[in-house]
Amino acid sequence: MRTFLCLLATAICTNFTFRWLMINDSVEYVDQYLENWLLSIIISLTYFLLFSHLQQRLFTKQEDNEQDNP
Repeated sequence: MRTFLCLLATAICTNFTFRWLMINDSVEYVDQYLENWLLSIIISLTYFLLFSHLQQRLFTKQEDNEQDNP
């Protein structure tokens, strides 16, 4: 379930990143980005690692609080 939430957040943020690129750059320039699979993989992987790290910190903090306050 946690991995699914990370993947969902990754997909949403990657989509918004590409939409932001389309708004702020010319369409031809963004088409080059969209065709570049390496860039899309790097962006998706970066978001996934970020969300995984944040999720790990959040659940670790919750578990620590549960152990401190039984």
